[in-house]
Amino acid sequence: MRYKILGYLFVFFVLAATVSLLYYEQVSYSVPEVFNSPVHKPHQQTPISTLETHVDPINHFQVQFDSSYIVDTENIQNYFRTKGQSLFSIALPQSLFPQTSFISASITFSVRPSTSASNCAYYWNGKTAAKIKDTLLFNQYNSYIVQFSTANPGKYIDTTLYHIPHDNLCLEINLTTQSSKNYYVKPDGTDNSPNASEITSRLNNILQSFKFTD
Repeated sequence: MRYKILGYLFVFFVLAATVSLLYYEQVSYSVPEVFNSPVHKPHQQTPISTLETHVDPINHFQVQFDSSYIVDTENIQNYFRTKGQSLFSIALPQSLFPQTSFISASITFSVRPSTSASNCAYYWNGKTAAKIKDTLLFNQYNSYIVQFSTANPGKYIDTTLYHIPHDNLCLEINLTTQSSKNYYVKPDGTDNSPNASEITSRLNNILQSFKFTD
């Protein structure tokens, strides 16, 4: 009888040890469910572009643009008939539109001091002084606006010109895009034209950030 009891105890301890071992393995190698939850998984964030603010303390205005854009104070032109002063331009980098006919897209700021609101309506169209007939309220400022294309060998050049009278000053903002006439269709059926809506959107973002500071 004593040996039977000892046998039963031995079998009991063996089973208990087996159950304990299986439970330990399951707990050790299982991953808590909370870490499998989509809410707790790390995710990648889309990089946010850094904005720069350019302030002109002399002409009392400011504008914001993406820090990857190119600022130039040389080799820029204005469309004033006389006495125009080109200040700076902000250009989109060509790397934004690879393998396309994109040449350049920029927004340029210029001024003509001591100019009345009526004289602010005039611009140089390449041949003669012309008067801008259309007006609009731009960023709460009364503005003259004209759009035109310029003939150039090998290029398409399109310009939107704003003339804004402000405190005896005429501020000019021109948005100009250039693309090559070298048009072709790629093997996948698409052509090499740049994304015109993206170019317009990027330039308009700069334009809409403009404001006078006085």
